[in-house]
Amino acid sequence: MTALKKILCISILFLGCQNNITKNKVTLIIGEARIDLVYIPGGHFIMGSDDHMAMQDERPIHKVYIDEFWMTQTPITNKQFSSFVNATKYVTTAEKDIKLQLKHKKSNPDNNEDENVLPGGSLVFKGGLSLAKDPYAYDWWAWGSGINWKTELSNKDKAQNFDKHPVVHVSWYDAKQFSKWAGMDLPSEAQWEYAAKLGKSKKKNNINIWQGVFPKKNSKEDGFIKTNPVKHFDPNILGLYDMAGNVWEWVDDWYHPKAYTMKERQKNPKGPTTSYDPNEPLVAKKVTKGGSYLCSDQYCSGYRPSARMKTSPESSLENTGFRCIISNKDMLRIMKSSKSVIEEY
Repeated sequence: MTALKKILCISILFLGCQNNITKNKVTLIIGEARIDLVYIPGGHFIMGSDDHMAMQDERPIHKVYIDEFWMTQTPITNKQFSSFVNATKYVTTAEKDIKLQLKHKKSNPDNNEDENVLPGGSLVFKGGLSLAKDPYAYDWWAWGSGINWKTELSNKDKAQNFDKHPVVHVSWYDAKQFSKWAGMDLPSEAQWEYAAKLGKSKKKNNINIWQGVFPKKNSKEDGFIKTNPVKHFDPNILGLYDMAGNVWEWVDDWYHPKAYTMKERQKNPKGPTTSYDPNEPLVAKKVTKGGSYLCSDQYCSGYRPSARMKTSPESSLENTGFRCIISNKDMLRIMKSSKSVIEEY
């Protein structure tokens, strides 16, 4: 079996049956990666929010229908991402040098190409001394030259359980390539929010967010300064872990502040065809959901299911990862075509 490029084995958890067996968990083994997925039944929900914490881009609230699908039980982990890299020799965005586009050729009179290249890296949080006021406080972040998903192994807080932590410092493009390799996709924003709301929100003392005075001091009441190993905190009622806090998660949609006023929002909306951020109108951005260990009630409360963050797709950050989905149709096809059922319980 190890000689095959991809091996699909299925582990199905049976919960009972009516006319057909009802399943809610499947484990796919793809190459060296073991990936658990949870069944999300189709249905209607109210997307967006009009509560007092909601931002303007979470409005108007509107009713949406989502077809059934499957979602990875956790954010993709370092171990799972390692399997992808080992199999494909993929190089992430953060590992690649960036060629600078100089406005004036005279900026480099010696024609030294190295001076026109920014070494690969990723964004790291450095915090600040003043209290959070501006929701776009970019000075809290710094460019970490040489930082990428693999360098997190040197983090003493993560080293012991590195394989179990969600992969971070990955761009939207990296997340998309992993998804394709795994035969999956990134969730739409609507799919992600539906799964979070259907699974019900958890108490703030059972998720990894910022405690203390943001961004000056994290009191670490939840036990973590940065990411936590997946499955450390309790899952939601669907069996999904870390749908609030830990890491922001890339979704497929382009960001637009008026996305919810656009047409064709009633069923399986895919989001805008183009991006617009009034704060940076020349930078196209993708949506991230779920909040992270940096989220605080004093700042963005990004752990709310309806909260929306936007990030350029080539960017990578220390608090951003992703999870994947697969349609129910594709999952049924895999089940029928696979000849290897490794467990049944």
